[in-house]
Amino acid sequence: MNGKYGKELSSMALIAILVISVSAFVTPVAAKDPPHTPSGSASIAIDNGIINIDVFGEAYSGTDVWLYHGGSNAYYEGPLMSYGANDPVYLDDGTVHQFYPATGNPGVWYDAIVGLDLDGDNSDDVTVTRSIMVPSGQKYFLVRYTIENIKGSDLTNFRFFQGVDYDAGDAGTGDEGGYAGDFVWEHDLDDGFGTYVGFNGDRRSDHHSVDDYSDMWDDLAAGSLNDANYYIGDAGVGLEWDFGTLNAGESADLTVKFAFADSYDELKNILELLPLPPSVPAMTPIGIAALVGLLGLIGACLIMRRR
Repeated sequence: MNGKYGKELSSMALIAILVISVSAFVTPVAAKDPPHTPSGSASIAIDNGIINIDVFGEAYSGTDVWLYHGGSNAYYEGPLMSYGANDPVYLDDGTVHQFYPATGNPGVWYDAIVGLDLDGDNSDDVTVTRSIMVPSGQKYFLVRYTIENIKGSDLTNFRFFQGVDYDAGDAGTGDEGGYAGDFVWEHDLDDGFGTYVGFNGDRRSDHHSVDDYSDMWDDLAAGSLNDANYYIGDAGVGLEWDFGTLNAGESADLTVKFAFADSYDELKNILELLPLPPSVPAMTPIGIAALVGLLGLIGACLIMRRR
């Protein structure tokens, strides 16, 4: 195609490509809670009407928490980290610099900030931002970790661990747990609802642990997960992510999804989709005005060419 219409269609195609390209940065994102340090806060509670995350702590969650079908589904939850040949350290051993508010709303990210010494020299090596967001109308919630290396030197063999001692549907010994290739899960065998719970991350884990809850925590604390695929009893489950070298001043990011379901297939579907919020920032009013102005300028140029 050539002539006037060919040029006009080419120009229109250019505008369409520009609009599509820029629109990726206009995608709405979840709201952000402003920084704060309320006194006396030790956890946040967020209820979306389906799941009630009644206790989520700055560094860990416990005891008998995360309500679904009215029953508690977790006895204890917590992350650990390590570098080099050092044993993993619980985030709970760190110092909280920013607390959560006591309660929160669905669809809003809330941040807690914790400093953590990973090698026992009484000086923080990383600053960990642990953020939570419970979407409206969903059977899952998201926890985003941003770990910044503040040591002043590289952290080799940096590893991150997440463990949960689930008691699905308030069950203890009546649980079974397993590993399904990209997520860990537990199933309550005797609560009447057949509740399934589990978690995974936005990157594939490197190791996993499925074991008696006490042995699972021992595995994580030793940095040596058993990579077992099934356990029946009072189970605990954990995942390990290996980040290699975390350079001085750099940050590592990981988002973990915790899900609740009424069948294994439903849990698998929720965890496989992993619909994380966009990582790009929402466009500001100034950015939108600039986009409108740019498109107007292109349109004016096309009109002048047609004349």
